[in-house]
Amino acid sequence: MARIKILQVGCGAMGTALRQGLMQQQDNHLIVVDPHVDLSKTAVTSVDQLPADYQPDIILFAIKPQIAAEVLPKYSIFNRPGVTFVSIMTGISTARIKQYLNLTDDAFVVRAMPNLALVIGQGMTGIYAPPTLPQDLQYKINRLFSAVGQVMWMEDEDQLNIVTAISGSGPAYFFYLAEMLAKSAKGLGLSDDVANQLARQTLIGAGAMLSSMPESATQLRANVTSPGGTTAAAISVFDQSEVLGNLLLKAVTAAYNRAKELST
Repeated sequence: MARIKILQVGCGAMGTALRQGLMQQQDNHLIVVDPHVDLSKTAVTSVDQLPADYQPDIILFAIKPQIAAEVLPKYSIFNRPGVTFVSIMTGISTARIKQYLNLTDDAFVVRAMPNLALVIGQGMTGIYAPPTLPQDLQYKINRLFSAVGQVMWMEDEDQLNIVTAISGSGPAYFFYLAEMLAKSAKGLGLSDDVANQLARQTLIGAGAMLSSMPESATQLRANVTSPGGTTAAAISVFDQSEVLGNLLLKAVTAAYNRAKELST
């Protein structure tokens, strides 16, 4: 397989994790553009420093969406056949990306929504691409994000807003649960250190079980919940009027609506 030439624009937290994953794939040739990093021969501080004849296969935008209008037009020089543009910017639509880059309607623009867990190689990335994206390009992009976790392809672009609300924001929900478990333990009389360690390791262990065992989350929960036991007493509180399920749905819906508001 020919080496895939990737030009990555931006190397913040997400960009650094992607770079590390891509560098582990031997058939990638990666150059990073970022004015704030020093990566020796693998990076430049400006697009103007690239060789005049440089032709990437994929340009990956890993920058904050707030600077998209300033940064993206500089890369319109790569508006050539054979170049695919990939963005992990939240809220910047494929239509707006094409506008910034002065692309034609038939140019390939792909959006990906990874989450924070990609920094440890356990990310969840939702990807949307136009139906016309060739299969070989889909394979290359799938492989790119598989380097830092799991990948799911979305049928339409609006579904990326759902991805944002579920897996994009999801780690924060998980950490919030850890906070609340620890807070409850402290309220019952445990010290801060003990409460925090109990909450942290409990969720780490449960997540590992969910990852490694074939049963569904529903079945795993049932396995822990003995009839008439302590877990059942707690679950019965959650189940009253489906308070937890309704609250979570309300929270996720708020995140989804905000993602749609931010989409341009």
